[in-house]
Amino acid sequence: MNKSYPYVPAIDGIRAIAVLAVMVYHLNAAWLPGGFAGVDVFFVISGYVVARSLAGRGEEPFGRFLLGFYSRRIRRIVPALLVCLLATTVLTILFIPDSWLSSTTSQVGLYAFFGLSNFALVWFQDDYFSPRAEFNPFVHTWSLGVEEQFYFLFPLLIFLWFRVSGKRAPFRTTVNALIPVLAGASLYTAYYLGKHQPDWAYYLLPARFWELAAGVLLFQLQMRRKLPVLNGAAAPRMLLAGLLLIAAGYAWSDVEAFPYPWAILPVAGTVLALWGVSENLNTRGWFVVSLTAKPVVYIGKMSYSLYLWHWPVYTLMRWTVGLESPAQMAIAVSTTFVLASVSYYLIETPARQARYFAQPAYRAVVAGLLCVGLFWTTAENLFERRSDLTLSVTRDTETWYPYAYREADAENQRYTLDGRQLFVIGNSHTGAYATMLNMLQQRHGIQTHLLQTGHCALGNLLYPIGDLEGCESTIDDYLSLLEAQAKPGDMVFLASLRTHRLADQWERNPPEEVLAYSQSQKALNHISAAYAETSTLIRRLEQLGLIVLIDLPKPVMKAPVYRCADWFNRHNPICADIPGIERSFLNELRAPVVHSLQRLASENAHVHLWDPAPQLCNAHRCPAYDTGGKPLFFDGDHLSAHGNRVLYPAFEQRVLAIYRDCLACKPEVPVYNSPIVPGVPIDFSKHGNGQLYLTGGWSHAEDWGTWSSGRKATITLPIRPGTARSLRISGHGFVNAQHPQQRVHVQLNGIDTGTIVFDPTHSSDIDIPIPRATREAQSNLQTLSVVFLLPDAVSPAELGMGGDPRRLGFGIRSLSVQ
Repeated sequence: MNKSYPYVPAIDGIRAIAVLAVMVYHLNAAWLPGGFAGVDVFFVISGYVVARSLAGRGEEPFGRFLLGFYSRRIRRIVPALLVCLLATTVLTILFIPDSWLSSTTSQVGLYAFFGLSNFALVWFQDDYFSPRAEFNPFVHTWSLGVEEQFYFLFPLLIFLWFRVSGKRAPFRTTVNALIPVLAGASLYTAYYLGKHQPDWAYYLLPARFWELAAGVLLFQLQMRRKLPVLNGAAAPRMLLAGLLLIAAGYAWSDVEAFPYPWAILPVAGTVLALWGVSENLNTRGWFVVSLTAKPVVYIGKMSYSLYLWHWPVYTLMRWTVGLESPAQMAIAVSTTFVLASVSYYLIETPARQARYFAQPAYRAVVAGLLCVGLFWTTAENLFERRSDLTLSVTRDTETWYPYAYREADAENQRYTLDGRQLFVIGNSHTGAYATMLNMLQQRHGIQTHLLQTGHCALGNLLYPIGDLEGCESTIDDYLSLLEAQAKPGDMVFLASLRTHRLADQWERNPPEEVLAYSQSQKALNHISAAYAETSTLIRRLEQLGLIVLIDLPKPVMKAPVYRCADWFNRHNPICADIPGIERSFLNELRAPVVHSLQRLASENAHVHLWDPAPQLCNAHRCPAYDTGGKPLFFDGDHLSAHGNRVLYPAFEQRVLAIYRDCLACKPEVPVYNSPIVPGVPIDFSKHGNGQLYLTGGWSHAEDWGTWSSGRKATITLPIRPGTARSLRISGHGFVNAQHPQQRVHVQLNGIDTGTIVFDPTHSSDIDIPIPRATREAQSNLQTLSVVFLLPDAVSPAELGMGGDPRRLGFGIRSLSVQ
């Protein structure tokens, strides 16, 4: 059991083949379609080499065995990893603008410090072969996460095996079977998850354990002499067979069926290759000679640092100057080798060989954990200040990002649409209107609800969604929400992308091909089907008494504007020419959808159209920037915040005109058959009749009562003149630990009567004396208007308490006139 194994240069040669395959694949996948399987070769080598390095330590006490194992692993992995992660964090913040394409970067990077980036990629839904993964400089750390998680289980398994191997120990058969059984279960898991959760199969240890275990099993079989020693020509033949299997995996691996079954090729090949080189050190076949050549062994020794650095270098070049020309690729590879050499000689090797941290073993463990915490904290603080530290012009968030900004003069606006609600439904283009919609809400009091439906873009008029996965239930869910919350006279704004894109955030589409497709019979059939689908939706909305507003197709740019706005990225190949388009091209591109929308409006009296193009285009062009140099668009089709402000006057005018011309939409004082009875409470739950008296700014009735929705809510009460002296209201404010105070200003027939401040301890019963001026005015009035002004109203969604978009302030259970 005290056998030790010498260094095998050819194993580093196999490592070199693996890392070069990964580097080539990440440069251009077409050159080596299965090059990503180099990671699987690394898994097998890691399992084999780590198990082999523990030979002779099985008689140590378990605590010493475990501490020594983690000490060596930390010194081998952690220092170079932490330096790479922190350097990549800094470069990411400086040169990668915040966007959808980079939206998971910080999460994956921060999780990588703890070996959990593979979980982050699953949780934040980034498939390894998706565009966001290709532009995430931390995504390659998923494999290190798998390996590090393996090391939490492996020491116990191999220690138990060492203790029973070759002995008549209790449970010997069980212990010997542990790793083979777990490997078999892992292989089945890879098969099962590959069919049902392919991201889990690709990223997570349960579906990858068998690959690392394959290397461990090879070591166990060799150590127990269950495999023949390869002599003479047998060793190079075994090596050749292994290399051919690895090459087959590199050439033909199917990304849609990985790791099972296609990872079997490189895994089996690596096992055979390791078997071929590990026992007969005197083998002189040309394959062994090639693998042990000094340049190859040098690359193999640096393979960890090469793997660490190649992906951040490649990704940062994709974000900045580009990674498409031979010269750019040569620069990327050269930079990778320079950084890897620095890492290997100045960080990796000194840390691994440092005597101070070698003994006692706990020093390396403690120092490693402290450094992980320190480096993570630094990176987390840097990401928190990303918008301040970035070199990108997008640091001017109020120009570039269409968020809901607070208007300085909002408190002085007249609430001409107070009590109305605007439900904005569609794909990501609903959020891209957020600045404009928030301006309307702040200036006119209309309560806006942004409901993003993802790929289920209701009323997009470009393609039908009914047959798309999950969309049938999405349509029903949003219609149910409207039935519950919307009231007659409220507006539904269907906002979506209505033309085919000329550019995504990661690639361009040839304009002539996009135009040809938009006019093809297939595209026209999709528009026709979408028209029929939207007509059905419109009828449902009209039955609810809702107004429908639809935006006509906006211009689309030939490049993602934000990716071409800086000195360090404007020469990227994706920015090959001016991103704007000709107005005539836009007219051709959107003509089929415009025709369909005009037909829809002509057939439905409550459907209104709004065209953003006149504000975004001049007579000849639709530019990416206005005449003052400010961006109208953020990427290829989503508006910037400045673009929202450019559109706002026209949008405001359109909405106000719709309500001005809609006689049925104008709020009126209700007509009541008889006055309320003093002293008898009005019940505002769904079981009472209180809804008769709610005249604006309220949500739907619930079992307990009704919430206000927005910053103003009104109740109109029919009373006998001169009889009312006070109101008794039972209710409560929307307060909690995150929002501990709610102010309610009360007006009676336009006269201020004071402010109620709710906190978690406030009583729910309120007595409001009716001012003398109000009582005197009642001699000529038969209604009492009770207005609640709610400056602290906030939605649960804004507080991170679920997805409820209603802006809640005051909940009323009952009211009586005294």
